[in-house]
Amino acid sequence: MRFKDFRQQLDERSRNTPAVKAWLNTRAKPYEYWMSPQFTLPFPLSKGMMQRMQNVTEDSLAFHITDLDGIGTLFTLQNSAKSLSVTTNVKDEYDGMTMLEGVETAGGVLVEVRGDIIFEGDFDIFSSPDSQGRRWIDINQFARRLANDNRSYLLHDWDLIYRKTIMDHAMDFYKSNRKELEEVYEKFYADRNPAYAEYLSYIGRDFAAAKVFWVGSLEYTVQIGMTRFSKEDSLAERGIINKIQIAKVNLNDPFVKKAKQALFRLTKDLFDQAEKYFTENLLDFFEMGKEKSTFAYNEHIMDNFTIENVYFWGSRLSAAEIKDAVGGNMSDAEIEASMLSGKEFQDYFRKNWLLGRDWLKK
Repeated sequence: MRFKDFRQQLDERSRNTPAVKAWLNTRAKPYEYWMSPQFTLPFPLSKGMMQRMQNVTEDSLAFHITDLDGIGTLFTLQNSAKSLSVTTNVKDEYDGMTMLEGVETAGGVLVEVRGDIIFEGDFDIFSSPDSQGRRWIDINQFARRLANDNRSYLLHDWDLIYRKTIMDHAMDFYKSNRKELEEVYEKFYADRNPAYAEYLSYIGRDFAAAKVFWVGSLEYTVQIGMTRFSKEDSLAERGIINKIQIAKVNLNDPFVKKAKQALFRLTKDLFDQAEKYFTENLLDFFEMGKEKSTFAYNEHIMDNFTIENVYFWGSRLSAAEIKDAVGGNMSDAEIEASMLSGKEFQDYFRKNWLLGRDWLKK
């Protein structure tokens, strides 16, 4: 990530509405995604990165399933860099109805959106948003397909770069601040498990130790080497910044600032390394989300979107509930006209979104 891009993100974030800021504050930070135990190989789908890699399809039509809690936020996210998981086709109308039941939400609301598609998956790629509105995927999900095509090197080589970057930054920070870090670890573990302090020396050779060093457990069970931490000890692991604050009994100790700067450098380097590597392997990257088999629905990532139509499952949602959720974004007449029965939704999916219909440039 170039500094200019990061500054633009900061400027945009300052212009966000309170509703959008509240929504973003519930999401994990980029550095937490990079080192989350939830992912094997996390990858950010950044608009700027995808544009530089020439992987953006502009002015595309798709739909997004949400619920009454999500529709209000969706109106505020229009015309922004905040990305959205969307679908452009379903295998049949019954798969569409399954989606309408809700994938990550309570469902019942279908939103037609038009915007820029920055990544295409022929199946559900299980993306999730971070605190800046960028969506992430675990590209390890493409490993089997790449292996079948004799392209396992794509993920294998990136895995080596990804791990080395995190461990090298941890080791550099350790070498530059060895005495102070050792004191922090001794104080932090004095009333917990003093033996755990020795894992500071593992951060340059053990990937799990390096991730825990930077971000802690992120509420997952910690295992370093052959040692599996208890649930209580795992939850206490919240990363080096938290350790320093506790050991120094000072939230704003100068050493805290140094640690934050080191974490920023690591995060920026991971973005830069990812863009450099996958730009060098551009054709293989474009093919990652492609699949010969037919799936129930696809998942694309879209940003800079506008809402074209909203439809509500009338047998499950009342007009009064909908009105409260959409606020002043829709009139009573528009709400009434947008309430569809189950049968009408089946017809809608069959007419508009079945696999094989090209609606991206409608």
